[in-house]
Amino acid sequence: MSIGGHTVNHPILTSLPPAIARREIEQNHACLTRLLGSPPVLFAYPNGKFGQDYRQEHADMVREMGYSAALSTEPGIARGESDLFHLPRFTPWDRSLLRFSLRLSQNLWTHS
Repeated sequence: MSIGGHTVNHPILTSLPPAIARREIEQNHACLTRLLGSPPVLFAYPNGKFGQDYRQEHADMVREMGYSAALSTEPGIARGESDLFHLPRFTPWDRSLLRFSLRLSQNLWTHS
């Protein structure tokens, strides 16, 4: 398990002026560093849809803060050639094991 960054107030980054978006990312990074005793290495974009919730400028801000990678909510499977600051992921929102299993299978089938 890992504790990573996610902003201070969970704003949709595209709705903010760049300076405010940067402050959200920086303040969260500083707070987690203080609480954990070491800087977080992973970041998850609030809501996480590229182009809708965050843009390349936000990925650049996250990289500049020293994060090693960042997660979107785009479905898919990360590969060796994946951009480390736009990693896809499987989000387990399903409440039943059957629906979870079906969606996981679909994700693997679609993105393999």
